[in-house]
Amino acid sequence: MNLTELPAEMLQHISAFLDSRSLATFGSVCRKCREVSEIETLWQGLCKKDFQVTSVKGWDLSYKHAYTKVLVNCNFLGLKRLALLPYGGLVNVSWGVGEIQVNGHTAIGRSDPEHPLICEPYFCIRWSHDLDRLQVFCAQSENSACEEAILIEDPQYPLMYCRGRRESHVRNKRGGKPLKPKYGQSDPRLRRGFNDHPGAFEDHDLSCGFNCPLLSLPALTSEYQQRSRISLGLYTGDYGSHGTEILYFMMSSSEPYHLEGLKIVGDPNVPAGYVSLHVSLDKPIILSGADQTTVYQLIEMDETRNEESYHELLCSNDNNPDLRQPFMVPHDCFERSNVAQNSCLARFRVYTVVWDTTFQKIDRDVGHDVVDSSACKFLGM
Repeated sequence: MNLTELPAEMLQHISAFLDSRSLATFGSVCRKCREVSEIETLWQGLCKKDFQVTSVKGWDLSYKHAYTKVLVNCNFLGLKRLALLPYGGLVNVSWGVGEIQVNGHTAIGRSDPEHPLICEPYFCIRWSHDLDRLQVFCAQSENSACEEAILIEDPQYPLMYCRGRRESHVRNKRGGKPLKPKYGQSDPRLRRGFNDHPGAFEDHDLSCGFNCPLLSLPALTSEYQQRSRISLGLYTGDYGSHGTEILYFMMSSSEPYHLEGLKIVGDPNVPAGYVSLHVSLDKPIILSGADQTTVYQLIEMDETRNEESYHELLCSNDNNPDLRQPFMVPHDCFERSNVAQNSCLARFRVYTVVWDTTFQKIDRDVGHDVVDSSACKFLGM
């Protein structure tokens, strides 16, 4: 029997196993195959499978056209890190009713990690039926149809930027001031942090507008999580005079039992895109409440602790030690958090990365403990 002699229902069932490119190729075989390949439920399934999009409400597009005209050209939905130095940012690119929303999530000006992040609209992307193409609108502009917003459709290195006049940009929540001129055109000293985004430092004639280069967050796997007692993902933390910043805890690619804290929201000391600290999961520490009376006491214990103590602790209780222990802020240490904690899940050796004035890594400041305490808040993924 020829394939085209099968009933349409059976052809539809077979086509449901095809990817988008194969389905389009199948539709070019003959008229019957084309009719099958254009069935909406097939493309609805592909939108959900490939992009987690379950509705085209407000788009005035079929699922097929939403997939082929919009989604394949905006293949960067989800949480992204903003390649702007030194402060960076967390950006959520989400599918909405009739538009793709590009919103920044920052904690600038906040000093308490428990406070929710500030959501700021940056751009929105819509489909123009008149122009038969995507249009990008600057959400910071008073003119909702700002024609200066540009989208570079690159699934790996997406980039949006606006060249509108500075006076046309509204006063936003970031200190009540408009986005700065040449926003994202960073000092060349900082290039190392986002060297993998080719558009982060390009000149897009941004004398009045701002730049929005995006990068994906490093991938997290269940294997990585099994190797860590600390939940991997996004955290907010109190950074003193810099306020609340965002870190991304992930497993090190070079040291299998080390966690790395990547700055998503940074500061001039440690910019976004740079690793701020390394956590040695193979060096657990247990302290009593009396051991945590002063900072000097903690430093002295760090200096006298030997490698055998880590090994003994790891080998205790069938290689699954209980690391829960008391936690207290030393009397001579400034307590940044207002939430009192008297215990922590675990404590490990941490190495804080030190950078010189040209942002070259020169040393690791050894001698502190990383604690699951109220000084940080887990955001998840």
